[in-house]
Amino acid sequence: MRSCPGEKKNRPEPNKLNLISFWGLYLLCGAFSLTAILVFLVRMVCQFVRYKRRQMQSSSPSPTPSSTRCSQKHLIT
Repeated sequence: MRSCPGEKKNRPEPNKLNLISFWGLYLLCGAFSLTAILVFLVRMVCQFVRYKRRQMQSSSPSPTPSSTRCSQKHLIT
């Protein structure tokens, strides 16, 4: 059955949301996720560097540890 071309314009099209309609939301979520991962990795690397520095300082041989020196001063006085 054929209808007039004018009748097609009068019919309202159903409201549909396609996946392409949410490209901005996808982009925003992707940017936030990437930023969160980068911040996490930077913090983890910084924490590891601090840990390694402390470990290297504590493993370096010192003649007398500071706590021993402090207790020796109290015994002498």
